[in-house]
Amino acid sequence: MMLSRCLPIYGILSLLLCGFSPVHSSAATTPQPAIYPLEQAIALYNQQILHQRQRITVIAQRYLNEDDISESDFNWLKKMADDYQLAPQQRGDKLFFETLLSRVDYLPTSVIVAQALMESGLSSYKISNPFGIPCSARCTARLSDALQDYAKRLNTSDEYQTFRQLRLTIRQHGKVSTAQFVNSLNRHPNPISPYHQRLKTIIQHYGLDKPHKS
Repeated sequence: MMLSRCLPIYGILSLLLCGFSPVHSSAATTPQPAIYPLEQAIALYNQQILHQRQRITVIAQRYLNEDDISESDFNWLKKMADDYQLAPQQRGDKLFFETLLSRVDYLPTSVIVAQALMESGLSSYKISNPFGIPCSARCTARLSDALQDYAKRLNTSDEYQTFRQLRLTIRQHGKVSTAQFVNSLNRHPNPISPYHQRLKTIIQHYGLDKPHKS
């Protein structure tokens, strides 16, 4: 039946009965990456790290001054050393506390967000494990767990020692640029590699470039 014949009889209903379907735009909407949840997860992580650094500093002052520390502080410090993979011979002296504080430190938001976006293909549906590294089963459940797993690698692996040294430089001498942080990622040691260049492009495209300072 022609649409012109059935329309006067059945009105709007005939549009459905005659097989008429509404026209949809053929242009697919590209989903924007979920940057805000990433930034929130990093902010929460950095807040936790700040509290841990403060506690380590207080314990270090007492310990190095040969003051007594509580059993709970001792056990907590031992767990932190285990978590950040410090050898037993490093524990209990000034070098131990300096090394621990160099590992228990914040994550630069702009760089970590850009890495997560790039490793996940700039998609929102892989947000639970966005860093492109082997991940424990539990970390696929929550973004914060994936972030914790990646932060552990940044803070303990020898390949990211330059990255950790740069964070220490910030605390000693002030701010550094986002580009310097990107170049410090020794997983890809060539600072002009396609990986580094793409990372810098993502940072610029999404307006993530912010000064990093202590």
